[in-house]
Amino acid sequence: MRGFGGVLSFALKGGLDDVKGVLPKFKWMHRAANLGSVETVGGPPATTSHVECSPEERAAMGIPEG
Repeated sequence: MRGFGGVLSFALKGGLDDVKGVLPKFKWMHRAANLGSVETVGGPPATTSHVECSPEERAAMGIPEG
């Protein structure tokens, strides 16, 4: 990722409970909902990129909770 930003997406098998355990372990990432900044940010779709969707809507779009 030279010259431009990028997005990395992955799902954890344990769902949202595993996300809550993994996020604090990232050293250089801020837990935030801002996808338009230059900092490295991360968080589950339920509280970031797709916060306005219901769990059913996210599932219909193929977006896992984890």
